[in-house]
Amino acid sequence: MNVVSMTLKISVFKKMKPLPYKTTVIFASLFLGSLGYDRYLLGYKNWWIKALTIGGLGCWIVYDLFRIITNKMPMADGRLLLK
Repeated sequence: MNVVSMTLKISVFKKMKPLPYKTTVIFASLFLGSLGYDRYLLGYKNWWIKALTIGGLGCWIVYDLFRIITNKMPMADGRLLLK
């Protein structure tokens, strides 16, 4: 079994998160950004660090919000958000 067929088998069974709308993620970042919900919604594994530091005392909230608005923060698997 070669690497390509193994990759195809894995990608077929891999469950992908549904794509959220960009406005949904913006509102999640505004209201629940200090809890890391915006990163959780996008599928990132490090959302809990943001929750523990209360959004980096506001710094990560502003940074993530800017990245979401400018389309620089896609889903964790690289897919772009719905408009």
